[in-house]
Amino acid sequence: AAPTIVVDGPSAADASWTAPSQPNGLIHSYVIRYRLFVLSGKPPVVGANVSGAELTARVTGLNPNTDYEFQVIAYNGVGFVESAWQLATTQEGCPEQLEPVVAVQSVDGTQLVLSWTAPLKPNGNIQFYRLYADTVYTVAARKFVY
Repeated sequence: AAPTIVVDGPSAADASWTAPSQPNGLIHSYVIRYRLFVLSGKPPVVGANVSGAELTARVTGLNPNTDYEFQVIAYNGVGFVESAWQLATTQEGCPEQLEPVVAVQSVDGTQLVLSWTAPLKPNGNIQFYRLYADTVYTVAARKFVY
């Protein structure tokens, strides 16, 4: 059976699973793999390696707001068996890599137009931008006239 995945924030997930119903010997280890849900052509990544006595593992280093598939592989002395893949989406994270604000003064000098690009890594759905001056302004667009 596929593992149960509980997402724990924007960069971690906890996997749990049941032992194979017919292990055909002593299970000596489990490997938890993950891959991007979108077909990227990249091979799965090993997220955790635990002993055969454990039925849970934590996978870290994931990207925020990203769809992943997870799989458990059980190993005994002569071979292995793979579970089905389980889909999970990490939570949103804080935006990263915001470019500087561009300020352009109007021709008559009475207004200042502020504009900016979206963060290079939004890590989720941008809901609004907050500008700080003598007052706090909350705007949905990426342009503001002051």
